Amino acid sequence: MKLNRLYIVLLILLVFAFSSPWVFAEVDSENVTKLPKSALQLDNASSRDNSTELFYMAQLLRDRSYNTLNLKRYISLVEKNNLDLKIAFKKYKISLLSFAQTLKGYSWNVNFNASAVETFKGKPSFTSQAGFSFIKLIYDGGVGGVLLQEEKIVDDLEREKLISKNDIVVLTAISTYSAKLYSQELLKLLKEQAEKERELFEEVKEIYSKGDGISEYDYLTEKREILNLELILLREMSRSRKADLEFRYLGGIFSKEPIKVEKFNVNYEVYLPGLQKRALVNNSFIKQDRFSYKRDLLGLEEKRKKSFPSISVSGGAGLSHTIGQGGNKNLYYSAGIYLKYPLFDGGIRKIDLEKQKLRIMGSRMRIKRDSELLVKKLSLLFEDFEFYKKEEGFLKKIVAIDKKRVEMAKMKYLKGLGKFRDVRDACRDLINDRKRALKDYIMRNKLLLDMLILAGEKL
Repeated sequence: MKLNRLYIVLLILLVFAFSSPWVFAEVDSENVTKLPKSALQLDNASSRDNSTELFYMAQLLRDRSYNTLNLKRYISLVEKNNLDLKIAFKKYKISLLSFAQTLKGYSWNVNFNASAVETFKGKPSFTSQAGFSFIKLIYDGGVGGVLLQEEKIVDDLEREKLISKNDIVVLTAISTYSAKLYSQELLKLLKEQAEKERELFEEVKEIYSKGDGISEYDYLTEKREILNLELILLREMSRSRKADLEFRYLGGIFSKEPIKVEKFNVNYEVYLPGLQKRALVNNSFIKQDRFSYKRDLLGLEEKRKKSFPSISVSGGAGLSHTIGQGGNKNLYYSAGIYLKYPLFDGGIRKIDLEKQKLRIMGSRMRIKRDSELLVKKLSLLFEDFEFYKKEEGFLKKIVAIDKKRVEMAKMKYLKGLGKFRDVRDACRDLINDRKRALKDYIMRNKLLLDMLILAGEKL
């Protein structure tokens, strides 16, 4: 009867051992690989192996054409093609798997053991043995319960790290888009002005050729102004090409067609106190600090519970066979309950608790520090935003006056009633003021978008 029971035990253990990999795999797939619904919408390729060099070369060389892009579409392209985000997403999943691996230590641990040993003690003997062993922690003072609570916090913390990485990428995309838009509009402005200068030069040339009051000095000066404007245009075209390269590489756009970007379309009335309050709630860096603080609190509870006793069960069953020296076959099994109670460790646990308390204090101060820095950052951005907004309003009026001055100076000069210096100064003022107005428009919108991202708003 005892042998029959042993055979039954061995059979049960054998079935459990062979089925356990699939059981554990199902648990892993349900608890580990699930991702938060609000996580970033990265490319669908994240779930398959896209890590080979050939794949990325094919992605890089694929001909894609985007003739006109707005900011929202460009940010979407940057998020989809940015390798830093893809790497961060992999790290996010590794962090979840690492914590799940810790929790798996509380599951049943079953092993198949086998050995074959030859010995010689006056006479040779050969011993073979095969069997199963198991161990299971059934009580750990409550540490496992704390780890289950920590699992959700780890998930939230790692997701916020991923979101903060995405926010940095979006801010970079906004800056790159702003630079591209500025260079695009500035080139348009300079080309318009160059065309008007050429028209003026043709009139000056005609009058000069007739000898009707325009000196050679004025004629040469106007010719110089045309060449100087062409030089400025050439310089800006070089800068524009560089801005276009930055724009394309960040967005993963490798087509030959020229790209035009649309002007900003942001309708948002900024109220600084309300924006700051939303930022303190929604900003991903502040949320990281809060989740880290909660995790440190649970870490203190976890370390305290490690001073409690732990209870585990272990055992095994198998068959041993010895040949020589009166060899025989034996079935064996064992099962037991083990108690472990930490009594004295020289003060290691006490020091560990003090270190964790200091971590908690540091986390609390980090929340306060980062919150103050965020409020200050938004205040500074808002101050610059208000300045560019007001200056842009003034410059629009100044530009309107500049246009009138240019027309009046040209009319007087071509009639022989004014000086060429007045025409030149009026044209320079018009170009400079239009450039300043364009810069203010770009900066006002960029600062507004930066503030919205820092406040946790999605574009």
